Amino acid sequence: RLPEIDLDPEIKRGVFIMFILMVGCISLLGMFDASGYLGKQINHFLTHMFGWGKWIFPPIMIFWGYALFDEERFEIKFSNYIGFTFFTISFQVLLFLFIDQEKWLAMVNMNAGGGNFGLFYAQIFIKFIGLISTFVVSACLLVVSF
Repeated sequence: RLPEIDLDPEIKRGVFIMFILMVGCISLLGMFDASGYLGKQINHFLTHMFGWGKWIFPPIMIFWGYALFDEERFEIKFSNYIGFTFFTISFQVLLFLFIDQEKWLAMVNMNAGGGNFGLFYAQIFIKFIGLISTFVVSACLLVVSF
């Protein structure tokens, strides 16, 4: 059995915010090979998962941490997380829709397109609603996510 850590909720919140800011900063530095082994591993993971879309991860993490910190100025609700999910899925899918479908797997292996995350959702969308409808739905989701 693990020992219980009895911390004030504000301290837990502060630690969580600092963790988010740290991940955002280390991932950004890792993209420029400026944060050592951990940064390289985070960059490798982000590249594998999101391909070209990896560049949006650090700013989103840094903004999220700041928004959680400045709760008087930013009110984060459940709908914000839904919007973020729509944004991530639609953006990653759109990165694939400008690439020939036969080259998608090769592009993922070259760390391009929307990475494995985008490939997963692009294949599902196209299977159920077709290529043009996938573009329309993804574009609409991207707009709605803001």
